[in-house]
Amino acid sequence: MRILIKVKPSQEIPLNISRSYIRNLIYSSIKNTEFDWMHESKYKHFCFSNFFPFDDSINYLENNRTYNLLISSPIEKLIKIVAKKTIELDILTLGKYTLRVQELKYIKTPYIIDKVITATPIVIRLPEKLYKKYDIKSKRNCEFWTNEIFLNAFIESLIKNSIKRYSHYLLNTKFGIKSNYNEEKPPLNIIRSMKFKKIVFGWDKHFRGTMWEFIIDRKWQKSSLAKYLYESGLGERNASSGSGFINLIK
Repeated sequence: MRILIKVKPSQEIPLNISRSYIRNLIYSSIKNTEFDWMHESKYKHFCFSNFFPFDDSINYLENNRTYNLLISSPIEKLIKIVAKKTIELDILTLGKYTLRVQELKYIKTPYIIDKVITATPIVIRLPEKLYKKYDIKSKRNCEFWTNEIFLNAFIESLIKNSIKRYSHYLLNTKFGIKSNYNEEKPPLNIIRSMKFKKIVFGWDKHFRGTMWEFIIDRKWQKSSLAKYLYESGLGERNASSGSGFINLIK
């Protein structure tokens, strides 16, 4: 499930500060609830978009202009807790900045996840153990994927990360999280085809991210894993900075 929050800034707000404050807004909403554990967990099960529409050439949110923010999670109750807190406060506080809430709307997860596009960059770090396999020359303990490295290195890391997060989610549903999804063995071939768009440097401080379009294999377009990834994002740092937030291509 997602919530669409329409807001108006009370003053100009730099875009580069907003992501960490959105994360903190979500954490403060779920504090002292049954989801409080998520703050310290290795895997978080939510993601969020940038404020949109936005203009990179301006690089700030304009005063008194309406913007949209999407917050998503496969856990409906978590989304409803965040929504309730937002309605109660009537404002979003990003550090010293405030945005007036104009409207809030729930958006259900689509029944079919077929063609998707990244709205924020996917962050994937390639570990040392893959260096030899993909002929990666580096003395660092991890590298960010670029289009100069074999595409298979990106796919392998992306799928393994997705399966670990999904498996953690299913495990935790047995300890209090209500899941609407059926438990299935996560597939390794969920992505049928993909199109690289561009590299985004310096995303989330020093992390490098990449933008993509994906087509989900027909067999898995209605699967619980596809729905999970649609609501929790692809790659790493989904909850930290909204990395890997995806939308359907209509």
